[in-house]
Amino acid sequence: MKKRTAFVIVALAVSCALPLQARVPEKSLMKAYASISPCGAYELDKTISSAQFAGHLTGDEGYTAAARWAAGKFKEWGLKPVDAKQGYLQPFPSPYTIVDEAEMTLILPYKPDSTGAPTQVKLEPAKDFLPTLYTDGGDHTAGLVFAGWGISAPELSYDDYAGLDVSGKYVLCFRGTPDDKNKAFQEFDQHRHRMKTARDKGALGIIYIYPEVNAHPNSDWMEGFTAAMISDKASDTLFAEKGLSSARLRETLSKSKKPDSFPLDSRVHYRVSSRHFPNGVGYNVVGMIPGADPKLRNECILVGGHFDHCGRHMGLLFAGADDNASGSAVVMEIAETAAKLKER
Repeated sequence: MKKRTAFVIVALAVSCALPLQARVPEKSLMKAYASISPCGAYELDKTISSAQFAGHLTGDEGYTAAARWAAGKFKEWGLKPVDAKQGYLQPFPSPYTIVDEAEMTLILPYKPDSTGAPTQVKLEPAKDFLPTLYTDGGDHTAGLVFAGWGISAPELSYDDYAGLDVSGKYVLCFRGTPDDKNKAFQEFDQHRHRMKTARDKGALGIIYIYPEVNAHPNSDWMEGFTAAMISDKASDTLFAEKGLSSARLRETLSKSKKPDSFPLDSRVHYRVSSRHFPNGVGYNVVGMIPGADPKLRNECILVGGHFDHCGRHMGLLFAGADDNASGSAVVMEIAETAAKLKER
């Protein structure tokens, strides 16, 4: 399972009972309080999400550069490293993938062109479709099978794949479950679980349907398995052969809580080139502000947020200003402010 990168400040507790105002006179906080600046957090966010850090994808050199920059800020502000030998950076294994280029074309036999051949609709990257950022490379023209939520859970009396042959085809499905209130379905909604199900049933890959395509790195690379996502608008072009739409199918599946799967006559050509780096290394960035109380200084308060985003793919920079440079900037602002407090 991919580890989420933690951006952590460790501040050792002074007391666990009394409110801060009761222990520390307000005037002693004012210097540190005055140092808190929305513009300061904005500038940190701006730096983290700048092109120099290439979308800070964990394992990639852009992330490593960002982690070293953040560690430098911790040192500048007077935070201490938790480990004297490792310093502020804690390494951990983090395989990652870079997508170099991709193209996708829908082949629509229900809509012949002037020569009688199937109409071909080329999708626009980052608008109509996007490779998943953990896909393997490949070049396939194959059939499509709509498999609802892409869940096979006979033990829960639910199977989107019942009666379907997806061998050598692409599975087209939504993200979600037939019953959001049933926690037993949660594990089946994980990307890695859904992808493994499709692969084990012989599919070439999986194509998610989202209202709008969006980047995320939250799954695992699978050798020989190609994955992507398309927008509702693009999928509606496919479902038109059945007189359906994505919105209608979602509504039907959500209300009935029963499978509604079917093969399509339309096909897809999907070509994607990617590079997988199995030996990637990520880093937690950790700084510490020691406490003063002799009894409580070995207890700690953790303040953190994930520091990684999606990286640079297909010539596109996924800068991650709001996911999660903004959260990390706030954590860093807290670190700088806490380091200026005289009272520990």
